[in-house]
Formats: sequence, C-alpha cells, structure tokens
Amino acid sequence: MGLCYRVAVASGFACALMVAGAGQAFAAVPGWNGMIAFNSDRSGNSEIYIMKSDGTGVRQLTDNAASDSSPAWSPDGSRIAFTSDRSGNQEIHVMKGDGSGQTRLTYNPSEPDYAAAWSPDGSKISFTSGPAIDQDVYVMNADGSGRTNLTPTVARYDGRADWSPDGSKITFYIHCNGTADLGCEDWAGDYYPELWVMNPDGSGQAHLQDLATESDWAPDGSKISIDDYWDGYYISSGDWDVATIDPQGGNRTVLTETTAYDGHQSWSPDGAEIAFYSNRDGNGEVYVMNSDGDNETNLTNHPARDDNPDWQPLQLGTNSDADEWVDLLEAYVGTDAYDACAEPDVDPDPPTEFHAPSPHPYTPGDNAWPPDVNNDGTVNIRDDIIEVARAFGTPVTNPRYRLRYDMNADGAVSIGPDILKVASFFGDCPN
Repeated sequence: MGLCYRVAVASGFACALMVAGAGQAFAAVPGWNGMIAFNSDRSGNSEIYIMKSDGTGVRQLTDNAASDSSPAWSPDGSRIAFTSDRSGNQEIHVMKGDGSGQTRLTYNPSEPDYAAAWSPDGSKISFTSGPAIDQDVYVMNADGSGRTNLTPTVARYDGRADWSPDGSKITFYIHCNGTADLGCEDWAGDYYPELWVMNPDGSGQAHLQDLATESDWAPDGSKISIDDYWDGYYISSGDWDVATIDPQGGNRTVLTETTAYDGHQSWSPDGAEIAFYSNRDGNGEVYVMNSDGDNETNLTNHPARDDNPDWQPLQLGTNSDADEWVDLLEAYVGTDAYDACAEPDVDPDPPTEFHAPSPHPYTPGDNAWPPDVNNDGTVNIRDDIIEVARAFGTPVTNPRYRLRYDMNADGAVSIGPDILKVASFFGDCPN
C-alpha cells in the first residue's frame, strides 16, 4: 500500500496516501502458470521485469528515466498494464508481454492514475485516481475509453481494486481520513483501512474485512488473499502479513508470520502458489509460497528493491482453434499418459495414449526441428509446451523465432499445431 502521513485539513488532520511506487492491484484468472512480472529499481529507477516462476530468466521490459511499476497481466497473458510517470504524472500504460508496443491509456495530468487491474474477460481495466485524500476506483475500456468513477465519495480513499474470477464482484480498500460518516469503523478515534466489495457498476458496496488493504482473488474464487494489518495494529506497527479470507469476509487465515511487511500478493493461475513482496531480510524481495503458506522462497534475492509481482496466466485453449489443447496438457501433468495426436478432440473414447519418457535427452540436430523449446537440454512436454505458449503472437519473420517456435513450419506461431509437433516427438501418430 502507499505510505500514510498526516496532513492538515480544515477539520484537523487526515491520513493522506502517498502513491509514489503506485502499489498494486491484481486479478487472478485460472490458467497455466507463466512468467512473473514485477518492478525493480536494480537499473537505478523502477522498471518492469519478468522472470520464470523459479526466479530464473529475468528480463527487463521497460527502460527509461521514468518510474514504471505495478505490472498487471491481461487475462490471456499477452499484455501488461502498468503505471508510469514518464509524462510527468502517474498514468496507466499497456504493452505486449515482451515489452513492445508501449501505449499510454489515461490522460489525467492533474491527478495520478495507478494500480491497474483487468476484468476477467479483458474488456475493462480498473484503476485508482484522484487527489491524495480523495481517491476513487475507476474503470475504463481496455483501450482507455469510457472512464467511469465507481466510488464517487468525498474525503475518503477508495482504491486498489481487484476483480473476482467470474467478473461479478470487485474488491477494494477504503480509508476514511478521520471522518466517521463515510462507512469506516472508528478504532479509538482513528480510522484504519478496510476491505470492501461491490458490483462491477459500483453498486452494492459492502464491508468485508477490517485492517486490510490490497486483495487478490484465488483463481477458483474460493478465497481472497489480503494485505493484513491485524498484527500491525495489535502487536507491532509495520507488521503486515499475507492472509486469506473467504468471499464473505470470514475465515481469516494468516499465511506469513513475520514482523516485516509481507504483502502485494498474486495467486498463481493454477491456484497452487502465491507470489508476494517482503522486506523481512532488510530489503524488498519477491517471494513465493504454497497457497497454504508453506515453503516460502526468495525468488529475486537482489540488493535492489523488487516488488509488486503479478503472475502471467497462460490461456492455451484461447490461443488455438482447438480449446481441447488445454485438456491435452491437463492429461499429461502428473502422469506419463497423454493423447498426442487427436485433432481437435484430445479426449476421445477410448483415448489413444502415448507413454512419454520423462524427460527425453535432446541432442541438437537429431531432428529436423528443435523439440527442446526452452533450451534446457531436454525435451519435457509440459515445460516445452508452455514455452511455445509464451511465444504466441511472436512475428515469425525473425529467423530465430521461426526455428524455435514455428516447429511445424507453417509460417505462424499457432499453439495447437505446434503443441502437436512437440507431443509427436514421443511417438508416431496412428493413421
């Protein structure tokens, strides 16, 4: 969240929220786990980077003198919305997943626009905008048109919105800035952040959880992860934890138990893990843990500040003419049996199964096409198929991309046919 500081107002003092660094908003949608986007000042100022889910393969996407932060992957995994002050004021921008095609979406020179989050169908983007003590949740079309204020309150902070996976609800947090008649609970004369929920048109606003800020829905919609301040309020100031609640606001479960700031979390698209920010080691890093809080691991481990992770969803079915390719992947993970050849129905009755070795050694040149797509020295169906998916949309005019990704040599990086080519490495398809 932003830093809270006291400012003088006509009625006394209020808590204003500094938006430098922009914070984060997320929108987890179901899919395969892709790259993790994050912002880092390792180049001297905040820029957008991506990395693999194990922390390797770090690549810088933005490079300018401005601050670029708070990346948010689109539901199809092809674009990233982000906050940038390259125009002299924080505005929402968007770019392709490889950093190309950077485009400004908002034009609001008098007030900051930040913390973008995509609707699950990719048609809308929510964001936070307004003066420091009176910010609101806005929504716009994905091209920047149709800007609409969903929470037009006065002297209340409303921000950091996140969409439920079915698009029926938006969570956001509020801060009443010392005014009791705006819906905030009075905590011994002060007003602390609260998580609220509303319909996508701004109606039906309701309280969900006290002492909570940024939220991220689990891909299946069963839980909401939050930046939780209960320990910070009752035990030690500055102690934030990642916690989960159910969609009704109950069953609060703390996942990280440190005295540091743990937050800015993002569910993995498969729902098994959560990436998050922590300064527990004296420096801001991106960590990952199982969705139950186990196995906390530092992914970035860099002396610079790394923050605001967001996990790329890979929607393989939407990237081909045959949605059943998702079923092909699901059939393979966790077993050595998969249907490598059916087109387009990969779940025929009875199924044709191929039993793949795990993984297959690869020597360059032993085939006319390179099945080791991710270049790790082996042919591993799941990893190599996902690598093809990340390349979806890559122009095949680049010879290197044509060789590595357009494996069926049809002149296009198309998920279905190229996945079939990877799978067919393990056996001949029946006539």
